[in-house]
Amino acid sequence: MRTTVYDDVFRTLAQKTPRVFISLINEVFGTRYSGEAKLEQLHNEFYKKEGVVITDSIFKIGKDRYHIECQSSRDGTISIRMVEYDFLIGITEARGNRNYEKVELPLSCVLYLRSSKNTPESLSIRICQEDRSMEYVTKVVKLSDYTSDSIAEKKLLIMIPFFLFNYEKKLKSPKSRDEAMEAALNDCKKLAETLNRLDEKEYTKDELVDLKEAFDKVNSYLFKNDPGIAEEAEKIMGGNVYVTRSEILRKEGREEGREEGREEGRIQGAIDIMLEMNCSESDIISKLVKTFGLSEEEAKTRYDEYAASNVIS
Repeated sequence: MRTTVYDDVFRTLAQKTPRVFISLINEVFGTRYSGEAKLEQLHNEFYKKEGVVITDSIFKIGKDRYHIECQSSRDGTISIRMVEYDFLIGITEARGNRNYEKVELPLSCVLYLRSSKNTPESLSIRICQEDRSMEYVTKVVKLSDYTSDSIAEKKLLIMIPFFLFNYEKKLKSPKSRDEAMEAALNDCKKLAETLNRLDEKEYTKDELVDLKEAFDKVNSYLFKNDPGIAEEAEKIMGGNVYVTRSEILRKEGREEGREEGREEGRIQGAIDIMLEMNCSESDIISKLVKTFGLSEEEAKTRYDEYAASNVIS
């Protein structure tokens, strides 16, 4: 599946710093979750016969699930892909709960990093069966609708790494570059001050470091042909958050644990799907060896562990 640097950054933040998405969920769906709300990052890889489908982010708060995709370029398929992703999410959860009578779909939206006057306010697609039909609507949020002030006021921290998309055209034009550069750096100062003012009870230093690193990665790629822009912006952002060596070591230890957990979830998800496809035990073990690089003994152990905690007929 083809991805961009922006997709990778968005997904990484969803995995590592999911709490920064709470304010975006509140903004888009009209909820009022506090920063202390328990947010769970759900499994975002789905196995089909054609290959693996990876969504950008799926969160669960209480009983509600939220699916958010990040879109950096125009794509005529996004409407139908959102339907596909939402149904995969709903079907996978129904299977996991052994509920074969009801499929609950998540609330979903697309965050557009680039937009124009032709970008719709929402995405819709009509689903039909004989004489019945329904319009499936996905919410749209445009980065261009938000200023550094509104991002600070609403604490939409997830938008900070991508904010300079709002200046992309002007910064890449020789005629407007200098003026746009001054305005963009002034906005970067405001965003850096926003991060610097946050109480540690709201967001940890690790979360702020992750946002700063994401900002650097996005802009290094966005302005790869004019690195001076990214360098100046990074100087401003880099002066407001830092991390000590001891925190790096603690973070590395935590990330190793998280990665192990994600790998285990992917393996269990693959076994679940292959069982739905009526694959034999030997076929499943062989597939685990090829897909996840396990030895046959490890694959057999994973299958046996799955079988011990799930009813396999």
